[in-house]
Amino acid sequence: MVYFKKSQPSPIITNRYNTSEIIKRLKRLDEFRYKKYLMSLEILSENRNLQNLVKKVEEMLNVDITKLPSYELGIEAGINIGLQEGIQQGIQKGIQKGIQKGVISLYKYVKDIEVISKEFNLEKTKVIYILDEHGIKVKK
Repeated sequence: MVYFKKSQPSPIITNRYNTSEIIKRLKRLDEFRYKKYLMSLEILSENRNLQNLVKKVEEMLNVDITKLPSYELGIEAGINIGLQEGIQQGIQKGIQKGIQKGVISLYKYVKDIEVISKEFNLEKTKVIYILDEHGIKVKK
């Protein structure tokens, strides 16, 4: 895909007359073509750094963005990102819980903080914190 990003939008495009002309032409289209051209406008706005202009056009047209294909695509992408982040956070929490349970279980048999610390590759203070957090008093 070729991108044509510019640092500043062309004055021809940002001119109020041209913006209102775009709006007038979009209003004349049937719903299918309207959505198609609005999506094209969104894509082109990204390529030309005109996202703010398109937002203004959509506001002026009273566009229900929830009915645009780009909205659905954005929602799907957001859900996928959220799921991936949630899975990663869940894995991390699971690992932490497993370490905590392991530290507690091992302490029941081996009362040596140094051994537990080495076994789980944790600092002694972390091992003591985990045990203390679960109501287990450590002999110092």
